[in-house]
Amino acid sequence: MSLLPRISGHISLKSGINNFRRSEDAGHHCYIQPPDQNQKSAMSSEALTTEIDVTDQPSAETRRQNRIALLAFVISGFFALVYEVCWIRKSSLVMGTTVHAVSTVLAVFFLGLALGNAYFGRKTRHTTEPLKLYAKLEIATGILLVVSVFLLPLVDSLYGMIYATEPLTASGEDAAGGVAQTGVFSTILSRSMRALLIAICLLPPTFTMGGTLPLITRHFVRSDGQGILHSVGWLYALNTIGAAVGTAVCGFFLMPLLGVNTSIYIAAAGYITIGALIYSMKFQASEEYIEIQFDDEEDDEWENEEEEEDEDVVDQDSDNDDLVQLDDDEYFDNDEDDEGHSLSFDVAPEKVFAFAIFVSGFAALANEVIWTRFLALLVENTVYTYTLTLMAVLLGIVIGSLLASMLPDRPERSALRVGLAIGAGGLLSMGIMLIPSPYWSMIQDMVGRDSLFGQFAIVCVVMLLPMILAGMTYPLAIRAVTHHASHTGANVGKMSAINTVGAIIGSLLMGFIILPMWGTQVSILLTTGISIFAAVIIWLLLEDEKTLPWRLPFILIFAGMFVYVSRFVPQEQIVFDHLKVGTSEVVHAVEGWSGFITVEDQGGETVLKINRMFQGSTRQTQQGTAAHIPAILHGQPDEVLVIGLGAGQTAERFLMHKPKHLDVVEIEDPMMLFDVIVDPEFHSQRRELTIKGFNAQEWVLPGFQDGRLRVIWDDGRTYVRHANQQYDVISVEVGQVFRPGVSAFYTREFYRDVKERLKDDGVVSQFLPLEFLGKEQFAKAVRTFIREFPDSQLWYNTSELLMIGSKSQRGVEGKQPWLTTGRLGKALLTRNPDGSRTAVQKDLVFSYWGGYRNHLTNPDVFLGGFLMGSKGLADLAGEGGVYTDDHPELEYFRRENLDYHRPVVELLRDNLDDVTTIIPKISDGSAGSAHVIREKNLNHIIAKQFTDTARQIYIAGDTNINMAMQAIALGEDKNVVQPQIDVGMRLLKESIAYMKYAENLLPEFTEATFNRSAMLERLQQLAPQFADPSIELEVVSAAILAQHYDEETRACLLKTVQIDPDHNLAHNKLATRWHMEAGTTGNKDEYMFAISNAILHYRNGIAAFLPENIEIKGSNPNLTINGRDVKDTVDDEATSLHRLAMILSMSPDEGLRDPVMARNLIDIAAKIEGTDESFNHGFISAAVHAAEGNFEQARRVLTQFGLRMNDAMNQLQSDTSNAAQQQLEQMNRMYDGIQAQLAAYERNELHLQAGMTTNVDFNAASEIDPTEINLDNIPIVPQGNQNGPVVPQTTPQN
Repeated sequence: MSLLPRISGHISLKSGINNFRRSEDAGHHCYIQPPDQNQKSAMSSEALTTEIDVTDQPSAETRRQNRIALLAFVISGFFALVYEVCWIRKSSLVMGTTVHAVSTVLAVFFLGLALGNAYFGRKTRHTTEPLKLYAKLEIATGILLVVSVFLLPLVDSLYGMIYATEPLTASGEDAAGGVAQTGVFSTILSRSMRALLIAICLLPPTFTMGGTLPLITRHFVRSDGQGILHSVGWLYALNTIGAAVGTAVCGFFLMPLLGVNTSIYIAAAGYITIGALIYSMKFQASEEYIEIQFDDEEDDEWENEEEEEDEDVVDQDSDNDDLVQLDDDEYFDNDEDDEGHSLSFDVAPEKVFAFAIFVSGFAALANEVIWTRFLALLVENTVYTYTLTLMAVLLGIVIGSLLASMLPDRPERSALRVGLAIGAGGLLSMGIMLIPSPYWSMIQDMVGRDSLFGQFAIVCVVMLLPMILAGMTYPLAIRAVTHHASHTGANVGKMSAINTVGAIIGSLLMGFIILPMWGTQVSILLTTGISIFAAVIIWLLLEDEKTLPWRLPFILIFAGMFVYVSRFVPQEQIVFDHLKVGTSEVVHAVEGWSGFITVEDQGGETVLKINRMFQGSTRQTQQGTAAHIPAILHGQPDEVLVIGLGAGQTAERFLMHKPKHLDVVEIEDPMMLFDVIVDPEFHSQRRELTIKGFNAQEWVLPGFQDGRLRVIWDDGRTYVRHANQQYDVISVEVGQVFRPGVSAFYTREFYRDVKERLKDDGVVSQFLPLEFLGKEQFAKAVRTFIREFPDSQLWYNTSELLMIGSKSQRGVEGKQPWLTTGRLGKALLTRNPDGSRTAVQKDLVFSYWGGYRNHLTNPDVFLGGFLMGSKGLADLAGEGGVYTDDHPELEYFRRENLDYHRPVVELLRDNLDDVTTIIPKISDGSAGSAHVIREKNLNHIIAKQFTDTARQIYIAGDTNINMAMQAIALGEDKNVVQPQIDVGMRLLKESIAYMKYAENLLPEFTEATFNRSAMLERLQQLAPQFADPSIELEVVSAAILAQHYDEETRACLLKTVQIDPDHNLAHNKLATRWHMEAGTTGNKDEYMFAISNAILHYRNGIAAFLPENIEIKGSNPNLTINGRDVKDTVDDEATSLHRLAMILSMSPDEGLRDPVMARNLIDIAAKIEGTDESFNHGFISAAVHAAEGNFEQARRVLTQFGLRMNDAMNQLQSDTSNAAQQQLEQMNRMYDGIQAQLAAYERNELHLQAGMTTNVDFNAASEIDPTEINLDNIPIVPQGNQNGPVVPQTTPQN
């Protein structure tokens, strides 16, 4: 089949007119204005059934020229999308990348197309040479594209003037809320002016672009009947094919290789070339426009709507003798009986199809906004995501248009076809998003999660089928309203404009109002409901009494599926099922303006994510030191700007330095973020004693109340460019450069804007994330920075190095040095008058690695983070180009191998500067110590890379094992899943090897050692059930292997606490192990040894996370716990408190029981949990009462606790999920224990436990006086042989 059906020189007028059935009673008549006034007398109803020869068969030259015009039309679509993709990029640098800004740009872009469609669609009525006008539009478009590039700086200046005059306001609510908002874009004036300024650049070229489709259609569609549907479908498909290819070429090649402006200039040159070529050719003239009128007043109004009054237009008041009348019988299909046919309503069909095409555009763009949000749950948002999404949309339109062009031309079925396409498209959009998350995981595994092909495949699964149906709707609707070939251009223009207006309204309503207010699930239900409603309305209005009953099954199916989903599908199925994937527990989730904000519990560490990408956690990280280092280097920053709120760690630390004002710019809705990090419901009081991390009440609310804190909801790049404030320190907290728009914070233009916002002695600090940079990219990023800030430094901050630059060049010879020993000592060592640490010092009781010996309060350790100054950075950067706004190549980089940090670290080692560069008057001993620390810091960068890789491998292996275990539980033969088990076991062993490799690089790296213990513990659990493929079980039994893993696990935990005595996680795990061992022995000596070790580790772990001013006392002074406040990452603090209280209240040895201490422990646990009604608190509180001799109170507390547990168990009875049933089984066991405990209290007897499982028979044990045991000196080395089978050690392959 050729691209277009051969254009016939004959027109069958009757086949072009018989589009709709009208009842004889309605009295509608159709009139046709003949092409030649002299032929009007010859026209009769009989003549209309004959074929009229209007042209000769096209010559070979004509066909060649038409092929050239078609190719030009395809290329025109190519350049249109090149321009769109480039302009969205360019405008984001001026207007920002907020949802509001991008939506406004797209709305203006589509508005220009709609206006061009409508205007030039009407123009097609008055020309017989549409390609001449088409050529002029192409040339004009090319010129206007170039003009738009040069207009953008003017728009930028005007926008800056408006922005600077708009007052910034911030408000904080009372302690219950703690939210902030700004007035930057809160007024109608701001948003209107932004749209107007964008329109100055965008409307002219998009207006001329919009005129090309109706003009090209006017030229090519010359045959009625079958030719109209085929031709419109093919033309629409061809132009869209060009658009899809243009999207791909621009997104993957032009922008990263040539830059944004050059890509636009290429598009402009292409437009001008196309226009000049077409204009130079002589094409066959199109036939005259044939006027069709219906005598119905509404139809007449439709056909003559907004028609220009000029001499070329047929006078509508002329005598009806100049028009050809079609009676009703001729308007019906002559193949079917007209008897009994009548419209359900007296409505012009053209208006119904206009409504249909409007709904199609509305639903398509509204769904695209929803799909983009939904895809954030499935694929990583990168610079390619928009390109892949747009390609999928355009591909669907292409396929849909081609499918429509292949359908038999049956105008009487137009209502059925259009209704089915719209209604089925809505249902498919909803149904695809309802696919359960495990099936999406299977699809991702099949296509490849991380590859571009895999991402495109996922996008197509979500979007392709609905967009195919949307692509079919357009040519079908055009065919339905086109009564003659000469009308096609006008109808294409009009219907395209209506479709585009629907798209604009759909995207704006969905992006600005519906999706932010009601979320993804409600939004997709709304668009589906609108689509189904439109389909039903089309059928009711356009189907007759004979055919309408045959449409009822479709109506019932559509309505039934919609009602089922809206009433019976859980509200969280679409979104939150995807957020729950993995081992982390999602404890809080909301939908913000730009994505999903989630809080995950990752085994004691609470993590904040936006669109599944890490933003911060309750664990103290390098995000905190990103504030301390520039603040200390500056000296006393009064005005501070932080770009990026995240979990608030950096902003919180800047407030510790007591600035007068702190501004935080955040692109996500700050109100929603503060709902999470200030006081989310999931841990409203849980962090009362550990105030770091998400418990932002300690800094957010006071900051609002005293006026120091202001949060600005805007794009950081836009704010820095257009605001008029100046700052002492600007901290740029965006580092994921693969995300769209983030690389704009690493360009020459951005640094120039930053310099304008800095005071004369101001300092800028920015992350350099090694995870996303290769050696060349790293050097170029440094080169770009130091070109604007020659006096700069580079600091170690794990794998997110800190570039710090000064506007005043304070570090150059003859000026004040960056640091003095006095200022450094004051920041790190000088305490408050009462002897307590300052807030900064408390926070710097933190080490990147190595425990307390490497706390940053040690000046030598702090200075060990300095890597190089201006000289070293200049040598490292070398000569070459810099990153610019026009060439966003940084975000296109992808690392190619595992050992990606090592080349950068070697580059750093080759250019290190002496620490005296920044602090000249430091002792040689301190300088030498700092240099030793620095070498270990560089090793830590590589070691951390391998621990991160090890975790990924471990998760993959554990996932394979868990899937195999689930299959076995469901009845699958173990031999069938054995290959999957083998893969999982090999991956677990490989992850351990990577961890060991990291330990070899940096022996003091406790994180690697501790994580290895967790991996070994998992192997210990699996050894009795699954064979380890790397070990011959004939030589080593599973039991011995499990014992080996157990001893290796304990050895790793012991090594961890020896390096870092404050590692509370390792202490808690060791304490639990000793506690369980005490519960399984029947010998008093072994019991006392084990339980004393458990007490020791519980105490050490608890002391690590308690604040310094907390002291827990009991009757035994050896048990006193003094808080050290050295760790903010804790492994369920309340659990360790409860377990120690259990020992001290229920131990079978009277000398170890200390109910006073136990009472204090559970009181503090209740404060941490925010409640005294937890299950653990209930039965341990009863045990404390019993130990105190108050059995009556013990019975009362335990009875109340038992009743609450019984209610909870009854509620779980109806839940058949595996998690609920496991919880119910655990509660049943606990309930049996409660009954035994209550029975003992009824007898006024203590219910004693040795620990976790059994009682100890002390009658067979030797006598030991527990008062002689000094719990602080209990050896922590386990008994027994630790020399098990050697774990094979392998060096990871790079």
